[in-house]
Amino acid sequence: MMGERRTAHSFCRICSGSCGVMLDIEDDRIVAIRGDKAHPLTRGYACMKGLQAPDMLHGPDRVTQALRRQKDGAHVPVPVDEALDEIAERLKGIIEAHGPRSVAGWRGTNPWFQTLSHYALPGWLASLGSDQFYSSMTIDQSAKWVAMERIGVWAAGRHMATESDVWMLVGNNPLVSVSAGALSFNPQKTLKALKERGMKLIVVDPRRTQTAEMADLHLALRPGEDVTLAAGLLHVILREGREDKMFCEQFVAGMDALRAAVAPFTPDAVARRAGVDRDMLVEAAHIFAAGPKGCVQTGTGPDMGPHSNLAEHLYECLNVICGRFPRAGDVVGNPGVMSPRTPRRAQVAPPRRRWTKGRPSRVRGIGPMQGEMMAGTLAEEIMAPDADRVRSLFVVGGNPASSMPDQRRMVDALRALDLLVLVDPTFNETARLADFILPARLLYEVPAVPLLNVETYFFPMPFAQYTPAVVPAPPETQDDWRYLWDISRRLGVPYRFNGMDLDMERAPTSEALLAMLLDRSQVPLDTIARYPSGHLFDVAEQRVEASDRDARFEVMPTDVAEELAGVARESDHARSAEFPLRLIAHRVRETYNGQYRLLPKIRQRMATNRAWCHPDDLRDAGFAEDDIVDIVSSFGRVPAVLGADAAVRRGAVAMTHGFGGLPDDPEDVREAGANPNQLIDAVRDCEPINAMPRMTAIPIRIEARG
Repeated sequence: MMGERRTAHSFCRICSGSCGVMLDIEDDRIVAIRGDKAHPLTRGYACMKGLQAPDMLHGPDRVTQALRRQKDGAHVPVPVDEALDEIAERLKGIIEAHGPRSVAGWRGTNPWFQTLSHYALPGWLASLGSDQFYSSMTIDQSAKWVAMERIGVWAAGRHMATESDVWMLVGNNPLVSVSAGALSFNPQKTLKALKERGMKLIVVDPRRTQTAEMADLHLALRPGEDVTLAAGLLHVILREGREDKMFCEQFVAGMDALRAAVAPFTPDAVARRAGVDRDMLVEAAHIFAAGPKGCVQTGTGPDMGPHSNLAEHLYECLNVICGRFPRAGDVVGNPGVMSPRTPRRAQVAPPRRRWTKGRPSRVRGIGPMQGEMMAGTLAEEIMAPDADRVRSLFVVGGNPASSMPDQRRMVDALRALDLLVLVDPTFNETARLADFILPARLLYEVPAVPLLNVETYFFPMPFAQYTPAVVPAPPETQDDWRYLWDISRRLGVPYRFNGMDLDMERAPTSEALLAMLLDRSQVPLDTIARYPSGHLFDVAEQRVEASDRDARFEVMPTDVAEELAGVARESDHARSAEFPLRLIAHRVRETYNGQYRLLPKIRQRMATNRAWCHPDDLRDAGFAEDDIVDIVSSFGRVPAVLGADAAVRRGAVAMTHGFGGLPDDPEDVREAGANPNQLIDAVRDCEPINAMPRMTAIPIRIEARG
């Protein structure tokens, strides 16, 4: 006999979209899920991945009990307390012998949007005395941090899409990725409404993406030429005097140096090198400069390509010289709901170059930023000859054995660890190498609020939502933070969670911990909880205040100018005899950074990550769709199934990350896909400041399989 059926409101936590959902629950299991039409921001939208929640939570492949790796490599169940006892004992020995910096932590994509999981790992490592915190952010978009540190930040934030007259999206496809600030929420409807209101959209991407289809102007540049294109846009705006002269005079330093640096990047030169139409380039510069409100927003495209720090810097210079920031007296769109109110001032927070001030890594002298070490150095940190090298790694909600560039090097490093612990519900590639797997609770099994750490950046309006746990978790699972609390207690070390000292005799509940995080919220948590679908709260109006300091953006510091001059001297590398193509990263609706690809309905739609090429490129090379080939770089090779897609510009090959198994796994590429990270040298081909490897625009060729 079927149990009583009930419906619960909640929201998805796969990505920044935070889509409101309605869950049909029977016998404490989710049996159906749909978008919540009453949700003020997402209005009934839910993506394919989010709709697979029943299989995520209740599928047969979920890890629901602690596992310990045997000497033969097999994993067997172990009681949670026994696993934690052994982990704590081994960890204590490592710390006593080699110091706390021998313990590192990796936060994957999953915890970014799970409120308590997001804060769990950094404070725990600091409590142990370790600065070895790594995350997926620094193999993704750390160029944004470098740009902020070299150019400065506007203290009142940027213009949001919802208030803008023009928006430029670079290497970002929010209609698929659901990640672009205000465009993260029901992106198709939101973008359509903004365009109907009159907003102009410019998209820069080698593919004619779903977002590019809606653009007023699409610049389909050659992969890897973001620096060239951005410099060309700056050249046109400055040559024609279209910058915001009053803003630049008051808030910008280095304008003459910027003009000189972009002088070689004329429209004709950029058209030849970047492969874009000259007149379209000029038109894009005119549309963007006309504004008056708007923004350039970059995604992973330029931030994972060659010269990524420079590309991000130049795109941000477009915002700076056009003055694309709120001014004194402007109304703040979202003063915050869950976070305390802070002043917004019309002023520059000057460059600080903090990577030069923190304790650098053991290898290459790479400094930390935003409280993180750079993930591109992690494999070397583990393999370093130092006595205090990283010997133990705790991975929370991630899969570095698959997601890290230079996969073979990373897997070799993980195998060299004295202790590898994974907190995750999935038996992924990292799980296969882990000494212990601790089963994590999933969304809908834990209480949460959305995007607390970036609330005022992502939400265009004062929105908040609270969800309790709406279904019970498997009995042997725990919240991510609770495992770390349990280990700290066994070690006799206080656990400082996001600046809060936790009681080490009696663990708080997740609900209590969430209430502690929102202790200074502008709207009380119990008030937020009264609105199951979320709510736009009538908080007191806030306006941008006048500046109280004299600081300026630095648009062309010496090191940036030197790198740009080097790019200007480069020959056109768009094609070469040995590696004539460029491999680019390809976002898809079915997966998110490689996650969820093994769920049944997703596997039916996308079993493999094809290498998508323009049909004419396939024909000219003598290949056909569905052929199995080798993708070859100067560093490695992987098999791939070819696909034909006219949306990919000629000379490019688009492939999704996060597929394939461990190196040398004897898997059928049609069933498992392949990992493009084996084509990447994370040491040789990376940025000098943040060790960001080149993960897109990789020079390749396609070979027939022998």
